[in-house]
Amino acid sequence: MDCQRPSGTAELIPLEPDPPSISMAPISTFVPPPSVESTPLSLADDDAEELARYTADLEPAVLYLIQEYHDVFPSSFSYPGIPPMRDVEHSIQLVPDYRVYHQAPYRLSIPEATELKHQLEEILRLGFIKPSNSPWGAPVLFARKADRTLRLCIDYRGLNCYTVKNSYPMPRSDELFDHLAGNRFFTRSGYHQIRVAAADQPKTTFRSRFGHYEVTVMPFGLTNAPATFQRAMNDIFRDILEQYVLVYLDDILV
Repeated sequence: MDCQRPSGTAELIPLEPDPPSISMAPISTFVPPPSVESTPLSLADDDAEELARYTADLEPAVLYLIQEYHDVFPSSFSYPGIPPMRDVEHSIQLVPDYRVYHQAPYRLSIPEATELKHQLEEILRLGFIKPSNSPWGAPVLFARKADRTLRLCIDYRGLNCYTVKNSYPMPRSDELFDHLAGNRFFTRSGYHQIRVAAADQPKTTFRSRFGHYEVTVMPFGLTNAPATFQRAMNDIFRDILEQYVLVYLDDILV
């Protein structure tokens, strides 16, 4: 197999909803911490308000259980570190005739470089990346979101070209909508929940003017990332899947 170096402008694929296969995707979006005066309600408070609207007709015993075990909902998602080891981790199997892929960093504007430095410092602090000496090296770039903030992306096309594709089945969106018909539901999304296998982390290395880093938690830019996440979610919710929980990639509908 002979993979050509990507040329031209990288195509950025939106992540909402995530398609079955993604060429590049974010590993972090830097959001400055709110001031004390403007601190918003926690996600737990948001969930409590949302549940209150949908559980008004529940039996008192059910309401008591929700209140009794409210601590299972974190007050925020400011990760103290990388997620714990799970039964599912992301591995990267390469084709026999692969070649180590590396590419020079893309040119960034001064504002983009400043934002890159901020985002790298944040995800390095969280443990989502670590310094690397790997010969692999994908470039990074930014995509501007609808709210005008910058989304950090890794161009993994070079690595994906040599990756053996995972054929794990993805849910059909039309069947999921059939299940939702006539029901009430709320959603919550999860990110950075799956570790990359230690032996495969060097393959995820990306290059920037601020250093050479490899990824410890699964970024969605990897070709098999959607399949890995779907398998993990199906394993976690297997006993209640499609009874009162629907899962499509990182979107969990109750």
